[in-house]
Amino acid sequence: MKNEFMNVPIFTGEGKVHFEERKIPTPGDNQLLIQAKANLLCGSDRNQFYNGSPQCIPGHEGAGVIVDKGKNAKFDIGMKGAVYLYDYCHKCRSCQLGLTNQCLHKNCDYGFNVDGAFCEYYLVNDYVFFSLFQRWIELRQIKVFCVLYVLSFYEQE
Repeated sequence: MKNEFMNVPIFTGEGKVHFEERKIPTPGDNQLLIQAKANLLCGSDRNQFYNGSPQCIPGHEGAGVIVDKGKNAKFDIGMKGAVYLYDYCHKCRSCQLGLTNQCLHKNCDYGFNVDGAFCEYYLVNDYVFFSLFQRWIELRQIKVFCVLYVLSFYEQE
């Protein structure tokens, strides 16, 4: 990385955003440093935009490229992928059933109580990173199928 610092947005409320300079984080054990390449918006981002989110950088639906990793992190630098919106416990009843979206003891909510993806670089634990490279062929096939499916409606008219 060229720089040691980055500008990050802070939602101050009333639809206002100010930027502050922060040090680019360093990954710890099993963590990945993601360079943000895409972010999505949802209703909770709207709430933060209007009511503020001063305690952390918003953004919980991000995708990017791994640019650094901590000891024991299981992905390689340069891999592209998406990040799950929160860090689940692995131990509760819901997690044991594979229902991590219903985790009873979440470790954190990215963009709500720890820094999220609306910045140039952000940290995540490796188990919430989903590599897009592994699914590239499948995603391309789905994309082609979706286009053909939509076009089939036009042919019927």
